[in-house]
Amino acid sequence: MNRNKITFSLLFALFIGVINIIDFSIAGKLFSLFALSTEKIFVEMEFWRLFSYPFFGGTVEGLLLFCGIFFFVSPKIEYFLGKKIYPLFLFLISFVVAAITTIVFNSKNIIIGGLEGVSFFIFTLFMMLFVKDKHLREKQPALSVGVCTVIFWGFFKYYLAKTNGIESVLPSIVISSAGVIIGLLVYLQIYFLIQSRIKKAKMRMRPMKKIKLPDNEELSFAMFNNPNFKAIVANATAKSATKKIEFYDDEEQLNFILDKINESGKESITPEELSFLKNYNRNDC
Repeated sequence: MNRNKITFSLLFALFIGVINIIDFSIAGKLFSLFALSTEKIFVEMEFWRLFSYPFFGGTVEGLLLFCGIFFFVSPKIEYFLGKKIYPLFLFLISFVVAAITTIVFNSKNIIIGGLEGVSFFIFTLFMMLFVKDKHLREKQPALSVGVCTVIFWGFFKYYLAKTNGIESVLPSIVISSAGVIIGLLVYLQIYFLIQSRIKKAKMRMRPMKKIKLPDNEELSFAMFNNPNFKAIVANATAKSATKKIEFYDDEEQLNFILDKINESGKESITPEELSFLKNYNRNDC
């Protein structure tokens, strides 16, 4: 895959990065508008939150993690799944998770958002596919960049937890853990789907068993008395009788006739082949 080629992942990372930078400058007003809120969905019917919540809000380190994953890792998943399927796949996963969360916690006003969840989802899915698909391992820095970005995020969260307490990083840890779990579940679905298709392909490519034709002695009188069988035999005999073999030159035809005589005797050659032998001997003399 050409690294310089513009993909959905790169354009989407730029767009989300700019939107979140604007959100930081206006004190998180976009996050309050696009985050997943069970109360807003059920009461005010703001269904766009089911799709937008993973891409808004969070922290600076979450935004850096998102940009690193989507610039270097996400294009590989996009290449693996397909350029047209990947955007639909990404938003479908976000919708399913949001729908389940909304149904389970419909009695509580829960607000969910942040970029860590989708980042860890993409990174986990890539790591699982990385082990199985050799094309993801060829000539690309996706693994090293992804691992370094995750390590940087982890150290920064550890520093914040030590400084401000575990409560300050708990929402990010929860949504990141959810992204890892969803990535593992999606990988299992992809893996079993691929295995099922491979199994079906092998079944289609399985060679058919050779059919052993019966000898003349094994053909019963009942078979010869069958009108359908008689028609098949007559048709096959007529085709073999009228079938004409084309030869490249006289030498090839001579070798064919001599081989036929060696295998089945002189009685097996046709009048035309006998005439050819006589003419060939005269020309040779």
